[in-house]
Amino acid sequence: MYRKMTRPFLLLNPWKYHWSSQVT
Repeated sequence: MYRKMTRPFLLLNPWKYHWSSQVT
């Protein structure tokens, strides 16, 4: 679920994607 939501987000904020990866 998170991965699908972070997909577009990663494009906007690649650095935040890293942080979200830990949340998963």
